Amino acid sequence: MKVAIVTLGCRTNQAESSSFADALLHAGHTMVDMQDNPDLCIINSCSVTAKADAQSRQLVSRNLKQGRSVIITGCYAHLNREYLASRFPGITIVSNEEKSSLPSLVPLTKEERFVTLQAATQSRHRPIIKVQDGCDNRCSYCIIPQARGASRSRPLPEVLAEAARLETEGFRELVLSGIHLGMYGKDMRNGTDLATLVERVLLCTKDVRIRLSSLEVQEIDDRLLELMQDRRLCRHLHIPLQSASDTVLRRMNRQYDKAYYEKCMRTIQNKLGNIAIGTDVIVGFPQETDEEFHETRTFLERNAFAYLHVFPYSRRPGTQADLMSGHVAEAVKKERAATIKELGRTIKRRFMDSQIGQTVDVLIERQDKNVSHGMSSAFFKVRIEHAKKRAPGSIVPVRIVGVSDDVAEGVPENDR
Repeated sequence: MKVAIVTLGCRTNQAESSSFADALLHAGHTMVDMQDNPDLCIINSCSVTAKADAQSRQLVSRNLKQGRSVIITGCYAHLNREYLASRFPGITIVSNEEKSSLPSLVPLTKEERFVTLQAATQSRHRPIIKVQDGCDNRCSYCIIPQARGASRSRPLPEVLAEAARLETEGFRELVLSGIHLGMYGKDMRNGTDLATLVERVLLCTKDVRIRLSSLEVQEIDDRLLELMQDRRLCRHLHIPLQSASDTVLRRMNRQYDKAYYEKCMRTIQNKLGNIAIGTDVIVGFPQETDEEFHETRTFLERNAFAYLHVFPYSRRPGTQADLMSGHVAEAVKKERAATIKELGRTIKRRFMDSQIGQTVDVLIERQDKNVSHGMSSAFFKVRIEHAKKRAPGSIVPVRIVGVSDDVAEGVPENDR
């Protein structure tokens, strides 16, 4: 059967979709893109915003109209099972708890039962390893704990085995990801934590670099920062801020204040030097005043972020924030989002300009004639012009000499 997988949302969803593809390939199915007219579309949905909900519904509707079978899983499917079953009879709905069994729901044709097992290959060069699921935080705006459940960690030996296998298969960057990555190991109650995991992955691999997905600011400790001195740890951290107004942070039920976040950010930058710190910002949270919004904008202006992900607040039924009074008008949310996005473009350009003269490790992802395209350790795109072809997946030390359209221009130094 020809199967396409469409993934919405977070890196954890991406990791899960990759495991679906791996299992389906080994079962004898053919993985294709949407334009290749699949027999079945698997939708790994997201419910972090109302927009993500709408995208999930549109994907189901579009594929049914084109005569395809549909399996939908992920957070939107988990939270809206009855609605989906009523609106789209005949589709298969798989909850988050049932995700591991999803590949077994795809039937084999008679011919496919006798196909020689084919090697499952990853199309990207930075595979994601899911190490944790669920979240114990109760941010007032977030529906994900209801969709994903309590925090639970993947056994350390399983993670290490996957990391070693991916390195053997030739990958040079591994992304450690989870719904709440910084809680890794807490449920094990044996002293294992994220720093332990990172240290063990470094020990069980030889030449891959490791990138961490999103971390809460209070979960970045001295031991983790010490490990990040290793060149194999990507000089990149994504640390959600959400707001720089303490009153908004309290309404959001975030576990830090503006001063703590800023102090930790300065500590990280002082210890690690040239590091990219990205963040998430929510604007238009219930009751957010012009003064509170201005606090956030001023904070972003004065701190050295590498990039911003900006989201207008999206109501999520079933959350504390949805029940709050004082919801901000959509027009105001849109205006505030546009203001911070424009600031984000300035911040990104400022960071990119600061990289001129730096030498960074670049993972080559694509080769076009005499131009290589890749991703730096600090999570920005790099374009390298040269006559020598470089294999996708290789890591090249590159000196940054300029910036054009949010892409750094680099000159290769000696290959690693």
